[in-house]
Amino acid sequence: MTLKTVVIGIGERSFNSLKAIINLEEINIVYGIYDAGHVDEELYLAKLNSISSEHNIPYINISKLDANIERILASLKPDLILGLGLWRSLISDKILNIPKYGYLGLHGTPLPHYRGFAGIYWQIINGEKNISTCFYQLDSGIDSGKI
Repeated sequence: MTLKTVVIGIGERSFNSLKAIINLEEINIVYGIYDAGHVDEELYLAKLNSISSEHNIPYINISKLDANIERILASLKPDLILGLGLWRSLISDKILNIPKYGYLGLHGTPLPHYRGFAGIYWQIINGEKNISTCFYQLDSGIDSGKI
């Protein structure tokens, strides 16, 4: 079974994750949504745009998930949304409920610990011996949902 998938995010983790999954037979990436407007992420925005173009994946660069994005996602009818790295705002229930299998996010910490922004830094500051990430199914909370 091939999952019709939308990817969303920004940053190095998003780019590296997209590179790792872009040719998998199990997913068909039908759209990319990349978080624009952050000077510190311009390099990775360009890289995400480039790899999407190389693989004929339509994409949009935006700074807010608005009603237009809801319409685009509803028309695509994805099986899955994959959050591959950063998104700097909460995702609405409307968007979370569009994909058949939900929205899976890649978080840079071992949730539920270190929720929120800069969790990797807090792991280092707190002297954690291992730094880890996890996938989780987003709900309407901050970095909450089924792990």
